[in-house]
Amino acid sequence: MKTYQKKILVFLSLIIVFTVLFSCSKDDDNKNVNVSLVGKWYLIKGEYYDSNGERFSSFDAPALNLSCPSYKEYKSDGTFFHILMSLDCSLNFSYNGTYSFDETYITYKFDGYPDSRPEKVTLLTSTDLEVEILQYDNRTQKYYYKRMK
Repeated sequence: MKTYQKKILVFLSLIIVFTVLFSCSKDDDNKNVNVSLVGKWYLIKGEYYDSNGERFSSFDAPALNLSCPSYKEYKSDGTFFHILMSLDCSLNFSYNGTYSFDETYITYKFDGYPDSRPEKVTLLTSTDLEVEILQYDNRTQKYYYKRMK
């Protein structure tokens, strides 16, 4: 009888060990470490947070309306282009310039905006880009983009 109990105990222990070993995954499995920022990113939505971290405003962008998308395009030569369309497909604003990306922050240089705020990249995968911009009054803007092919 004791031999039978030992066999069951060993068998159950092996099941637990294999379950733990093969069911655990890395937290960053969905993050693509070597993903390039280069490409065209369509704006999906934006959120605005006050200095206490409370969201006070948000919007869904007409990004998937391909007749008038709002987007940022990053090129491999370090230049970028940003266009923001209104809901009625009229041009809200656009600008271009140069950028640098250090795996955490995107920093821009362009005419007309001498003091641009760097964008902190909180997520970059082959399909998704999320950035945060901390404003001078400690409000935060968050923007969500999808890569378009």
